[in-house]
Parts: sequence; structure tokens; C-alpha cells
Amino acid sequence: MKILIFSAILTALSSPIAVADNLRSVEVTNTFAAPGIEMLFAETPTVDVTDGVEFSPFLLYDIDVSDSQISFVLSDNSINNVGVDQDSADVYYLKFDKEIISAEVTEMSDNFNLEIVLYEVDTTLTFPATFDMEKGEPVMNNPGLVMENGGLAIRILEGTTLTDEDLGGKFVVSITTAN
Repeated sequence: MKILIFSAILTALSSPIAVADNLRSVEVTNTFAAPGIEMLFAETPTVDVTDGVEFSPFLLYDIDVSDSQISFVLSDNSINNVGVDQDSADVYYLKFDKEIISAEVTEMSDNFNLEIVLYEVDTTLTFPATFDMEKGEPVMNNPGLVMENGGLAIRILEGTTLTDEDLGGKFVVSITTAN
């Protein structure tokens, strides 16, 4: 169940939020959503959150996660040198060992259009298919994604450009956890 949606077309930037209790682990799941379907592309194993944790590169992005923020830097545009199509989204779901109670975009390059979605504790998301990268085709076998502690989705939307000129573009999402 979705509980909060924030549009990330920024008019002003705010300071990152300090987190009182440290996050211990994170798992990232990447999907591609088009009208009528959302397909799982890649998942990471659960990893410890430290200042050095990094998913480098994770398809198109170098993703860094700390106790108080998540950053994405466009590091490779070889599979998509244009951008996100109309009515589509490149979606990154993040599950943590603690509930995330707020998230906001605090820094963003002009080439991105984002939406942040927070999920309640024990939310289950289902995707009709997994994309088999080796075969280059969908496989109808996805068991879904259970967000035991809630979580968030970063939806990279239409209007995002991923050209050579956009390499190095980034966005930062500041997060706060429940006590």
C-alpha cells in the first residue's frame, strides 16, 4: 500500500536530515514500468549499510547508500542513450532493516524527473514478470517483493534524459528512519 508520494521537481533545496539510529542493511530491486506492466530487471543481495557501501554501477547508475541519504549518479548510458519514454518509469525499490518515515529529494541535476513513494510496513509488491537478461525476454515467475519494514521507491520518470551530456548527473534523497 502506498502511503506518501512526493513530486521531485525542485524549486528549492533543503539540508540533509540527520538520522538518530543507524540503518544496518539495504536491498535494492530495479524494475521497468510501462503502461499495464512492471517487470523486474535486477535485485541485489541484502548488504550492510556503511559509509562505503556502494552498488557500482547498478545498470545505469552508481548508487551510494548511507544512514541519511541515497545518491544516484548517471555513470553509464550504453543501454539507453535517450531517456525515459512517456508513461514509463525506471523504478528502484529500497528495503531497509528499519522503517523509513520520510524521504525527500535534496539535490537533483536538471536532467532528472523523479517521484518518491514510501511504503507501509509489511507491504507486498507484485510484478508480473522477471526480465531474463541472458535470454532477452520476460519470464513469468516473479514471487514479488515483501517490504517487512516498509521502504521506498525512487521512480525515474518521463522527462529524464540519459544522453552523453547527462553523464555525471545526480540526485540525492535524504531519509529519516523510525526510532
